[in-house]
Amino acid sequence: MIQTAIRSLVLNICNVSDDMVYQFILTPPVSEYFSDLVHRLRDLCFCLDVILHDKGEMENKKRRNGLILQSDKIVDELYYFKDILSVGNPHLTRLVTDNLLNGLVFPVLISLLASKNNDVS
Repeated sequence: MIQTAIRSLVLNICNVSDDMVYQFILTPPVSEYFSDLVHRLRDLCFCLDVILHDKGEMENKKRRNGLILQSDKIVDELYYFKDILSVGNPHLTRLVTDNLLNGLVFPVLISLLASKNNDVS
């Protein structure tokens, strides 16, 4: 409930069409909020990967519930990013996109390439 209130507040602030507000949002330490969001999403993705590749004796129902819970959390984060990007401010869009690329997409791709190279060797 608190998370929903904070997200609603952030989206309301982002929707204010004022240069001073955007200057405040786009400079550290406030801008680090968006990189923290990306790191949370990355951690959720890695946690989902661990559940998927767990070869332990976790019962199927527990594994299925874990997969559903983790995927729901990831979908929730992705919807929040969609809402932020839908604000339409090009500077905010650039900040969030750069954070997504540098904090999520590139690390995941690099880890996949590294694991593929280890499998080939």
